[in-house]
Amino acid sequence: ITPELAGSMGSPELARFLISNANSVFVIEDAEQLMVSREKSKATSISTLLNLTDGILGESLGIQIIATFNTELYNIDKALLRKGRMLAKYEFKLLEQDKTASLLKELGHADAVVNGPMSLADIFNYEKPGFDTVETRPIGFVVR
Repeated sequence: ITPELAGSMGSPELARFLISNANSVFVIEDAEQLMVSREKSKATSISTLLNLTDGILGESLGIQIIATFNTELYNIDKALLRKGRMLAKYEFKLLEQDKTASLLKELGHADAVVNGPMSLADIFNYEKPGFDTVETRPIGFVVR
């Protein structure tokens, strides 16, 4: 589900959706705006998230949430980080050089040159051009 939908889970319109999906696991991708500390933002979506997972609503419906975010843990609301609230956290780091080479080989890039650790995004998009290098063209007339 989107962060916007997750933020409005407490609304009456979505009550039927929640009831019909009891004992489910919801995945919220890019949930920064939903999980950011209330000290840094005045968003109230964090209360909805807490009620869904730890409140009466969450207990009665058996809902569990997996949320992905691209921010440092210190930006996440402290209420989410309390004991018993978060079951696990996993940080996706660069894949080590030998594992990178192995995965590239498995993906059909046996001839790939691996000079160090790589991200999964770079590995799975190995042949696609990136935006880190800019092609320069001469300006004006070219003499041949």
